[in-house]
Amino acid sequence: MDVELKVSESEVINLSSFQKFDDGSGWCVVVNIKSGQFSCSDVNLYFNDLNCFYRELKLIYENLKGGAQLKTNYEDNHISFKATSLGHIELIGMLREGNQSFNFYFEFDQSYLPDFLQQIEAVLEYK
Repeated sequence: MDVELKVSESEVINLSSFQKFDDGSGWCVVVNIKSGQFSCSDVNLYFNDLNCFYRELKLIYENLKGGAQLKTNYEDNHISFKATSLGHIELIGMLREGNQSFNFYFEFDQSYLPDFLQQIEAVLEYK
């Protein structure tokens, strides 16, 4: 099952191959992320609680406040969403593999979140 947030041709994140455990933790593969002219692909992203991430992201959409982070406490890799005071959403993250790291950032309006939220909800409901 895939999840994609595509703001433009140069601002895209694709997540795939979700593995979930009973406690809400798990991992997925960052199949592709493009931020401007830079991109990264095929990096594992571990997370503590996909349900919590979904709820926090939904609150960002509904209230244009707060943040949501997909990560585990034990690794640097993360994807974070944050509402700004100007009514936009920031996507910030870092993916590390060995000695290499990829930091990314792009900003978009909340109208891109409903489809992304539906895709995450489908992953949560998938057994």
